[in-house]
Amino acid sequence: MSNSCIDEGSVKSKIKLSVAFVLLPEFTLSALAGFIDTLRLSASDLFSDEQKYCSWSIVGSNKTAVRSSCGVEVVPWDTFRSRKSYDCVVVIGGQVRGHRYISPEILNYIRDANNQNCVLIGICTGSFALAYAGMMKDKTACVHWFHLPHYIKEFPNHKADSTALFHIDGNCITCAGGGVSQDVAVHVISQFCGSLVAQKGISGMLMDSPRDLQSFQPLFDAKWFLEIRNICVRRAVLLMGQYIQDPISISDLAKLLGVSYNTINRCFGKELGVTCSYFYRAYRIAHGFWEVVHTNKNITNISIDFGFSDTSHFIKVFHQYYNKTPSNVRNFGHADLNSFLSQISENHSPVIGSMLKGELLTRA
Repeated sequence: MSNSCIDEGSVKSKIKLSVAFVLLPEFTLSALAGFIDTLRLSASDLFSDEQKYCSWSIVGSNKTAVRSSCGVEVVPWDTFRSRKSYDCVVVIGGQVRGHRYISPEILNYIRDANNQNCVLIGICTGSFALAYAGMMKDKTACVHWFHLPHYIKEFPNHKADSTALFHIDGNCITCAGGGVSQDVAVHVISQFCGSLVAQKGISGMLMDSPRDLQSFQPLFDAKWFLEIRNICVRRAVLLMGQYIQDPISISDLAKLLGVSYNTINRCFGKELGVTCSYFYRAYRIAHGFWEVVHTNKNITNISIDFGFSDTSHFIKVFHQYYNKTPSNVRNFGHADLNSFLSQISENHSPVIGSMLKGELLTRA
């Protein structure tokens, strides 16, 4: 990539949004391309290459190429030492394995940008870099559901959300990554340049409409999840996955979703025909069932893993949903297990039945 299209002298007075991109080792190339092309298409009037509204640069500690997760290398156009000011600093991450190579200069640059009241944007695992720099201590980071365990392990005292596509907390915007970088770009362009300017980027990128803060991260591993149409229920299920080992009350779940206790129960009742608490227990016990069938872990450890008070409680709830004990199920042969699974489908709604059979969001 080159920055030959930039003409700072002639358009500097017109620019309403200036963006610096910082690339972490093993960054996601599509996330960079999506954001920067949305800027490009919004920056100028139709059929013009003039950067009338937006400008951008790729900056680094030096001008050594940064390797993306797909192998394509990008050379920074400028260095941190130039001390140029920007409205937004966008940190783009990707593979967690690249974090061991994040330089102190990158973290210092993020801190300096924060001191200059820049908007800090973490794309994909760019949120990790913001946290490494100390920007996320009292803020909630939006993290891809795949990277959530890594984030929690790395920052055990930080808050994270793996349900939304992107999240705004103070001057920090974090997003799950991938194609969501375009949605974040549209949001930022709208804030700095107005919706009409952002609309050019939307049209140019052939986006039907940008996704907003209310949109959720899709998971395609379980067919039953795709059958849930109610957004509140979908987001609740994703939050249940986030709190599966340390269950929270339905009241607290409702607060995290910004709805009332009655509303969340009404949504579950209308969508699935059960209460929210019934589904939450089924969700946890379904994960326990999967481990009973597919692992050699002892029942006590499984019960602890999914937030049950003790082994006897786990066995009691297991029996309520499966009419069998974990030991009974573990002793089934292949034919007996298949027969048992077919009976589960008959005794529950399609969504609950599919989940109890072990068709989980990330283990289907």
